[in-house]
Amino acid sequence: MNAPDGSLSRRARALAVARSVAFFFLPFALLLAAYGSQRLWIDAARARVRVAEPRAWELAWFGVTRADGARETVAAWWQRHPHAVLDVVCGAAYLAFAPAFLAAAAWWRFGKNIPRADRVMWAMLALYLAGIATYALYPAAPPWYADRFGFGPAALDAAPDAAGLAR
Repeated sequence: MNAPDGSLSRRARALAVARSVAFFFLPFALLLAAYGSQRLWIDAARARVRVAEPRAWELAWFGVTRADGARETVAAWWQRHPHAVLDVVCGAAYLAFAPAFLAAAAWWRFGKNIPRADRVMWAMLALYLAGIATYALYPAAPPWYADRFGFGPAALDAAPDAAGLAR
């Protein structure tokens, strides 16, 4: 593996780089595998989807009082006060989270050559797995669900909401 002058051969350097890149992306590959496998097991593991409880908690803790004295959730207030620029900014942040996270971690690891930057990728996987566990243990309907479908049992086949992108 070593060249006559004692340095690593070109092949050895290439293997070291490939190993480093593979180890860096391993947590993301595991995240994608966990995401893809959810449809196979989440229905059996998930508790009853809560619809009314999260909304009641949000009203109690963060409710906004309207001019007519009625209380509403912050999400309902924003639905009544849309702003196109805010929709674009929030939508871009939501869509760009994973690519931006990956780009920053890759820059730290390969651009700045910070070896411990791999931990950032493992932290991303841990955060994702914690989200799956939270959803399995206490699944909650999104804020818009109650407004659109009411407080009855959650319809798991309900279409997703495009939110501000639909405006």
